[in-house]
Amino acid sequence: MKKITLDHPVTVNGTTIREIKMRRPKVRDELAAQSYKEEAERELMYFSSLTELSREELEELDLADWGKLQKAFEEMLQPGKPPSPAS
Repeated sequence: MKKITLDHPVTVNGTTIREIKMRRPKVRDELAAQSYKEEAERELMYFSSLTELSREELEELDLADWGKLQKAFEEMLQPGKPPSPAS
């Protein structure tokens, strides 16, 4: 599990999100993501599954924080590389 600290916390439905936990992806996540044709939709579905946040919550993220999620995801896909400390 990787913790990502947001530079720009968001508030959705009265709850402020300052940190996101992302689990490592599984084959089942990849299979589910393949049903989406658009890359952005596929990535949004992936991150929703891996973070247990709703699409609406993820859509409120600042693009800089979205980039942190993308980086964390890419790091998890590197073979043999242990997870790095919280970002």
